[in-house]
Amino acid sequence: VSVRSLSTVVHLRCRKSSIWSPREGWLMLRVVGICPILLRTATAFSSFANPSSPRALFTSGGIRGMAMQAASPADLRPLELHVTPPPAGGGEHRATVIFLHGSGDSGDGVQQWVEAATDGAFSLPGVKMVFPTAHMRKYSLLGPHGLQRVWFDRLDLAPAAPEDTEGIVKMAQLVKDVVQAEVDLGIPLSKVIIGGFSMGGGMSLHTALRDPDMHGLGGVFALSTFFAENSPTPERVAASIKEGKTVPPVWYAHGKADPMVKLAWGASTAKRLEVAGVPVTYTEFPGLQHDLRDDELMLLKTWIATRLS
Repeated sequence: VSVRSLSTVVHLRCRKSSIWSPREGWLMLRVVGICPILLRTATAFSSFANPSSPRALFTSGGIRGMAMQAASPADLRPLELHVTPPPAGGGEHRATVIFLHGSGDSGDGVQQWVEAATDGAFSLPGVKMVFPTAHMRKYSLLGPHGLQRVWFDRLDLAPAAPEDTEGIVKMAQLVKDVVQAEVDLGIPLSKVIIGGFSMGGGMSLHTALRDPDMHGLGGVFALSTFFAENSPTPERVAASIKEGKTVPPVWYAHGKADPMVKLAWGASTAKRLEVAGVPVTYTEFPGLQHDLRDDELMLLKTWIATRLS
């Protein structure tokens, strides 16, 4: 068995926490952060031995690229994008969905995850799917020297932990740049939807709701995520709404059996947004842990199709 195939199995097993009990899923919180790092390391070594591999030296330039990125703080470099073009025979590109991954994952990883969970059915005629990858940056949950592909830092996985406002603002600009690139291609802002899983869902909410320039988006979806208690986003969007501005609707989903991001955290965040005046469709999924599942994604697909129709 190759190093790459072993590392891929480890990565998928770590990512799909629903195969563990709630207690085991919680314990995996401390382990899951290192799995993508092991995957990238194994892939880089494997690709170094086989330069003709389609993933040769990985997307960051292999071992050397990993070292360079690990040594660099989050900055304003453009995000790496993994793109699924509109399905063949579905007409011209008319809309775009931007899907942000969770902590430690990548655009490529969540793209494959969504496709596997839905058996390739998460697509719509004329709709391009874009999966950005966050930069490698400091992630305090992995210790004082921990590095991870995350949208912003967390001091603790709990609502009481203070929000990384600076990190969110920097990454929101990069996500906004991805949106703007679609608009520059001729796609109306109202035909662009952003969203994501876990931290990616939170990042999507911050980007779409904090920035008035993003209020014309077709919608935003958030899967298994939450806001810090001190997050100013609900108050900021409430102020915008009081000024008569329209904000994009939110599709919010959370698993009832999530052992990592507690159901109560997600429900509380959705409620805060509703109180602020944001139109929120909130759905809880029985038995769903910190994971993506076909029924959840297909319901999301229906909502996206409605928003883009």
